[in-house]
Amino acid sequence: PEKYLEGSFVLTSRTGDTVTYKIKECGKDAEGRYLAKYNLSSIELSEPVTLTVCDEKGDEITSKTKSAEEYGKVILEDETVTEKEKDVVRTLLNYGHYAQIECSDYNGWEIGKDYAETAQYGELTTDKSVFDGYKIDWTKHDASLTKIGVQLRLGYKTDILLHFPLAEKPTVLINGEEAEVVESEIKDYNYCICIEGISALDLGKEFTVEVNGNTSITLSALSYCKLAVEQNGEKNINAVKALYEFYQATVKYNEKPTSPGEDTSYGGMTWN
Repeated sequence: PEKYLEGSFVLTSRTGDTVTYKIKECGKDAEGRYLAKYNLSSIELSEPVTLTVCDEKGDEITSKTKSAEEYGKVILEDETVTEKEKDVVRTLLNYGHYAQIECSDYNGWEIGKDYAETAQYGELTTDKSVFDGYKIDWTKHDASLTKIGVQLRLGYKTDILLHFPLAEKPTVLINGEEAEVVESEIKDYNYCICIEGISALDLGKEFTVEVNGNTSITLSALSYCKLAVEQNGEKNINAVKALYEFYQATVKYNEKPTSPGEDTSYGGMTWN
């Protein structure tokens, strides 16, 4: 209502992290509803987030608490929601489940204690062969750089981390733009760059990375997945398989209708 537009949206996590928006500065959806966004990483899909609506004085008008998984269950149980939409939700939550298993093992935290557990929403059906077409292409190779370490950061969006075992800080270009080079936290590597903010729809998008003008590689986030299924253990392999299934579901969801009357738009979901 107009009388509340001078107020604010306050979104708060279980740990107290808070994001505040002025209502009148928020965007709207197709139905005229104001939108306030709280970004969640892959391991936080079951973490409750509280939305509090405040008036212009900062006094609470109303509040509601929900997790992404709880909202996902509402969609999965809604008979009016299409199967494409449900596949996106199901694969997203399943990805969160397997990402928790991998990330907790790698980072040493406890599922259910440090982060609320995300349930499993189906068996993984992806075969390793789906990653065959996503190898890293060394288009230019200098003897000074014989290997590169590759990681994925599974946040709200996906980041590619590249690590270089070079004695001196390199100059690195990503698609022709100079990248920030920082010290690597990985043993046997000295420097690192990050390709940030890759959306689910763009996991197959290729990036060309040039190092010191004499080494050039082309890769995508799915190139890491190919390395993982060839070299890593079961937990990491399951996480990248679940990520791939989420990727495939978002691609299918965003395809144009294949027959008259098939609606692929749904007001409750957007992909950035």
